[in-house]
Amino acid sequence: MRVTSSHPSDFLDEVLIDLRAGLCAEHPDETAEEQLHRMVKDYMGFGMRERSLVNALMLKLSPAETELRQFVVSSREQLIELFRPAIEGVFALRRSLPGVDGRLLATMLVAMMDGLVLEHSLFKKALDPDAISGQIVSVLGLDAASSVSA
Repeated sequence: MRVTSSHPSDFLDEVLIDLRAGLCAEHPDETAEEQLHRMVKDYMGFGMRERSLVNALMLKLSPAETELRQFVVSSREQLIELFRPAIEGVFALRRSLPGVDGRLLATMLVAMMDGLVLEHSLFKKALDPDAISGQIVSVLGLDAASSVSA
């Protein structure tokens, strides 16, 4: 990985470019459920690979570092917006579930994944991205098995 600046947010942005690119990757043969499952798996895998980065952000980010905090908040918002269309794509197939707030569900999804990444990072809990992605998608009712026919 190349780092062109010594500012922490520049380094973080470079790290997150790969994550965002992976989440945005188009796979035309995927169903909406498969896309969401892949995105969750990729996010969890990223969080596990970047355990040192997660630890540094959680343990060393001081309240006075407002610029870095704002960058982290902005990056999280971008991630939520990447997951929202995938979630809405799943619900679009289910006409019997009107009124689902895709943004709220994407926020819950990212928060759930962040919590699991912290479990792995801070408490060294072993996590399997494949199993976790399946469980998360299922718990949120976003898999084909929990689909309700119209």
